[in-house]
Amino acid sequence: MTAASGARALAAAGQDLAARRDTEGNAIAARSAASPWGRDEAGRAFEARYRALEVQVLDAWQQLAGYVESLGEALDGREQP
Repeated sequence: MTAASGARALAAAGQDLAARRDTEGNAIAARSAASPWGRDEAGRAFEARYRALEVQVLDAWQQLAGYVESLGEALDGREQP
């Protein structure tokens, strides 16, 4: 594998990671929006702690995807403005 093809593969991996974040990450958020853990006191306590972590993980997932894609583009000499 040449360096250029490795860079393109890295950019493609970032795009794939972003697509998975959009599909699977959105599915996770949609399922949790229904509060499957219940709406009683214990469920509300869980929700309060879970929601912040869910947001952090989904945001980090999206940021990582963008970073991986831009790294591949930069290595390939095709860095987007």
